[in-house]
Amino acid sequence: MVRTGARNAVPHPSRAAGPTGFSSKTPSKRRRHPAVTGARIGGWLPGADHAVHSEAGTSIPALEAALTALRPGGVLSAVLYSGAVIGDAEKRAVLAWLEGLPLTGYTVLACRFANWADTAPLPCFVLKK
Repeated sequence: MVRTGARNAVPHPSRAAGPTGFSSKTPSKRRRHPAVTGARIGGWLPGADHAVHSEAGTSIPALEAALTALRPGGVLSAVLYSGAVIGDAEKRAVLAWLEGLPLTGYTVLACRFANWADTAPLPCFVLKK
């Protein structure tokens, strides 16, 4: 629904005629959204089946996308998991990817629990310069 008298109003997508969900009267320029200041990746949803989990092949592209959206001065947090159910391949691959980020653009912090097993969650933070 469009408010009467609203400037640059965009029609509700359900009323649009075009294949993209917007009418031909919609301005062609997309509004640029401000970059994000923080993002979090990792973990299971509360009560979720732990047999359903991410893998490096999907996690690394998600992290890359998050870093692209992150504005300078922003922080990305990722918690890397391993264990009997999911193994440690994703944790090792993502950690290697994080360690490979250029120091000129990022500072990476991996926080290891010193007295826990190697399967403990590994909180990581990336600060974008």
